[in-house]
Amino acid sequence: MTKASLTPEETKIRAVARQYRRRGYTALVPRGPIELPQGLEGYVPDLIATNGRETVLVEVKQSDAVRKANELTLVADRVARLPGWRFELIAIAPEPAGRLATREQLATLADKVDRALAAGLSDMALDYAAHAAGLLITEAGRLEGLKVDHMATRDVARELVVRGVLPKPLFESFDLAWRRRGELMHLDPTELAPSSEEVRQVMRLIENLRAELDAESAAA
Repeated sequence: MTKASLTPEETKIRAVARQYRRRGYTALVPRGPIELPQGLEGYVPDLIATNGRETVLVEVKQSDAVRKANELTLVADRVARLPGWRFELIAIAPEPAGRLATREQLATLADKVDRALAAGLSDMALDYAAHAAGLLITEAGRLEGLKVDHMATRDVARELVVRGVLPKPLFESFDLAWRRRGELMHLDPTELAPSSEEVRQVMRLIENLRAELDAESAAA
């Protein structure tokens, strides 16, 4: 990948990796599964840095996405319980309106869903799936000319239903996933852990909506 084609997140990750290396850490940008302590299986950080005394898991997100990324709260809580481990969340400025959620972003989240489910972490998998749904709803809103940067994701989705862009059953499925994610943030995940099929159903709905948006874009 050329420097010009790097996303803002990838550019920042490289810069943070250089900073850690200058401080004597070994910094690695994972490209696949990595071995992590129990409770973090299936999670793939943007960067992992270690110096023999501590291990740092780094996540880089645009500031507007940080507010919606509840799955990172779950990760941060679990890392905080591990002696010698630290979680670092770095927020960068959001990209200008108009840049759409890419297939690469959705593919990355789908991969994280699969890894989390394989590790038995269905609560974390639902977080990733709900986040992917939010990205796609935001994209659909931008295509409709909505001021999505000033709207909650649910409000964008409701407006898309009103405009006939988002089928109501699809909205209800996404809304259920978002509500379940909220419940998991405030209660014991083991008591309300979603089934793998629930999570995979959300991902199938995302794929269907992605296909519909692609078809509309091609016809425009």
